[in-house]
Amino acid sequence: GVEALFAGTEATIDIDLPYHFNYRISGEYVYTYNCDEHIPLSFSPPFGMRNTLTWQKKRYMFYAEWQSIARQNRVDRNEDRTPGANLFHLGGSLNIPVGGNNKIEITLTARNIFNTRYYNHLSFYRKVEIPEPGRNFQLLIKIPFKKLL
Repeated sequence: GVEALFAGTEATIDIDLPYHFNYRISGEYVYTYNCDEHIPLSFSPPFGMRNTLTWQKKRYMFYAEWQSIARQNRVDRNEDRTPGANLFHLGGSLNIPVGGNNKIEITLTARNIFNTRYYNHLSFYRKVEIPEPGRNFQLLIKIPFKKLL
């Protein structure tokens, strides 16, 4: 076994703005240290931050998000460094009432809209140079069958 130090933090600030807007900034950081070897531990996640602006009114919600992933230079021996990336996401949802408290929720998201090539430092795919997903769209439809029947 190895004596190691793990320390981390997560922080979020939520600000409600006029005209049904909300701004959220959140960040996360993990620090690792191998006390025996005096080097970082392998597969330590880099600093990450998200800035999200959301508009929500009644049945409608839209958001835009900037996700920033720092480069990871604190690496173990024989571990490659990983460059950082900035990703941009858009999305929205619509709730359709279907009687009582039941609702159908339709959500559409566009992730990595600028098709940025980036790698996840914690992924084994990074070693074989397979990047994370490029621009992609997701459609989610939630139907409360149990409550409807």
